[in-house]
Amino acid sequence: DLSKNNKQMDKIQKSLEAFLENKRKEFPRFFFLSNDELLQILAAAQDIRKVEKHCSKIFCNIMKLKLGEDSNSNQIYAIISAEGESVAYQPPVKARSEEKIEATLTEIEQKMVETIAKKLSKFYSEYDFTNIDKSSWVFNDIGQVVSAFSQIIWTEL
Repeated sequence: DLSKNNKQMDKIQKSLEAFLENKRKEFPRFFFLSNDELLQILAAAQDIRKVEKHCSKIFCNIMKLKLGEDSNSNQIYAIISAEGESVAYQPPVKARSEEKIEATLTEIEQKMVETIAKKLSKFYSEYDFTNIDKSSWVFNDIGQVVSAFSQIIWTEL
């Protein structure tokens, strides 16, 4: 019986590994997570507030999501870094409980890229190289935008 149970357990373990591998192929950032963490996310997929605690492992330097005040809210208004820097989403991302969590996380990622790209494009079109208070700009804007835009300016000079 013990041998039979061990074979059954091995079969279950291989099936679980295959399932998790497929999830990782669907959303490659899941490769940064242990099996236990991935299972926690999949189990809590209906509640973005429970998934949020894993954001720092899925996305570099995203520590929190700014969610709606109501505990039932599924709106994601911004991403927040470890330093407290916030990147607002306009419009907010809606975490849909009927979708796979991978779809919501992909939307968070796409919105992050889109938001920063729009901000960078706006800076590029509106920037006045001669009349800007650089210290105010550096301390009051998104660090990634400041860094990327500074490199653009440096290469154009």
